[in-house]
Amino acid sequence: MNSSLLSTRGLTLSVGKSSRTLCDVLDFELRPGELVALLGRNGSGKTTLLKALAGIRDPEAGKIFFGDEKAVEVSTRRRAKLLALALSARQSDGTLSGGEFVALGRWPHTPWHGKLSESDHAIIQRSLEVTGTHHLSSLPMSRLSDGERQKLGLARALSQETSVLLLDEPLSHLDAPSRLYEIALLKRLAENENKAVLFSCHDLDLAFHSAHRLLVLLPEGKWFCGLPAEVAAHEICREVLGLAAAPWLK
Repeated sequence: MNSSLLSTRGLTLSVGKSSRTLCDVLDFELRPGELVALLGRNGSGKTTLLKALAGIRDPEAGKIFFGDEKAVEVSTRRRAKLLALALSARQSDGTLSGGEFVALGRWPHTPWHGKLSESDHAIIQRSLEVTGTHHLSSLPMSRLSDGERQKLGLARALSQETSVLLLDEPLSHLDAPSRLYEIALLKRLAENENKAVLFSCHDLDLAFHSAHRLLVLLPEGKWFCGLPAEVAAHEICREVLGLAAAPWLK
């Protein structure tokens, strides 16, 4: 039996009219209890990979698995009970309040009429409290900053109650104290609640000091996955990520 919650076998992703390869023959496992940082330069394919893992973009080749099940054989609703995706791109939320936005994460667990139960409301409140966004629940999303919307995106993902979290640059719009709080929260969710968390990131300091493993997307479709110390010692990773200029790795 496969011990990973999410895995790929021979996954290949390309982009653009020229079919530029982003990653080629990616064999990767995301296991319960671990926090994995997805690293790479701008345009390396981090967001594209997260979308493919979430099932909203088709790979050119290879397979994705939830445990031992092929992802293509899992229904949309059941997939939403297994995996939550929070993208960094600003999305149109109409006139939703922060609390209503977070409540959307309960969709896969509600009956056809969409009415939320007391249990649903309790989960939504807990997600708001854990992410420190309870004070934003009554405010319209249109009035919130990018950082506040980003925090609510995590709260919405948590309200789905999934075992896998895929987060696209969850630290990018946050101030320093919020980044430290969020990365500590993600690590607690992995270690204490046995979730598998994959997040893309440009903050190398936090990634190397907090993540259990690092998945680095390299030029020409190449990739490397390993412990922080292994990535720091990998010649191509050091060049691509600019690790020679990182004093905390010397």
